[in-house]
Amino acid sequence: MKNTTASEILSKYQNSTIEEISNEMPAVLSAELIILSSKLWSAGSEILATERLMTAKWLEIRKDCETDKQAEQKIKLTDEYANWQKAKYAEKSVLSLIQSIKKLLRSKEEEYHNAY
Repeated sequence: MKNTTASEILSKYQNSTIEEISNEMPAVLSAELIILSSKLWSAGSEILATERLMTAKWLEIRKDCETDKQAEQKIKLTDEYANWQKAKYAEKSVLSLIQSIKKLLRSKEEEYHNAY
């Protein structure tokens, strides 16, 4: 698993079968946890950066709107809003995968202890 990125790990599990996932070695799962955990820092930074851009765009749009509600609806049509949402979803995906891998590792540990 040389030079594997968090995106590749997400993609790997997105396209895997239950059998492939259950046969994954604990060492590989642990390494993937480290990579995904490090991705959380950059995901948080990306959310902050995209939120700042989206907020600046909202302020620009708000000038031309009569109400905040109108500005909220218009901002949802912008690339800034879409990028902010993508960053939030990416962080949630990484968190969810980390939790799932941890559960799989606990399950494998339990299987190991029950076998010996």
